[in-house]
Amino acid sequence: RLFIAIPIPHEGKEKILKMIEALQEFSFRWTKAENLHLTLKFIGNWPVSRLSNLMELLENAGKDIPPFKIEFSHISAIPDWSRMRILSLEGKPAPPLTKLVENLENLLLSLGVEKEKREFRPHITLGRISKKKPITDISRLREKAEKTFQFLSFLVKNIILYESQLTPKGPIYTSLKKFPLDGSH
Repeated sequence: RLFIAIPIPHEGKEKILKMIEALQEFSFRWTKAENLHLTLKFIGNWPVSRLSNLMELLENAGKDIPPFKIEFSHISAIPDWSRMRILSLEGKPAPPLTKLVENLENLLLSLGVEKEKREFRPHITLGRISKKKPITDISRLREKAEKTFQFLSFLVKNIILYESQLTPKGPIYTSLKKFPLDGSH
């Protein structure tokens, strides 16, 4: 199972972990520090025999995109607060980010990966709802999330192809290859 994502720099992870720490009273399955990322495209199962084709193609994904800054504006819920499955840090859409996602969608389509039907929503998953312990007081969570939020921005210089292995203790993400954006070699 593969996906392409923007890695979160160390300082960004520290800020995010402080936000997660402040919201510990709510029973989410929280994202571990090493798993924090911003997904650009979920590919899914991919044959090992076609991995080199994929990597070759991804070399071109960021060729026409210089490094850019991404900002995160607030903590939110996906799909929304009333049907929340995920608590996330919402990123502001930036033209270079939109272009990068378009590039990935078009390049991957040439390898038979379907385009995403939903509109791209840049976010970092903080935690997922625990089916065993649903969150009952959503308004309190929203209030606490607003107070907890810390402004976050960082420079995106590359994207990474990750492998995702699902285990009973949660997913394990392995970085397979880093692809620089134009000018960040």
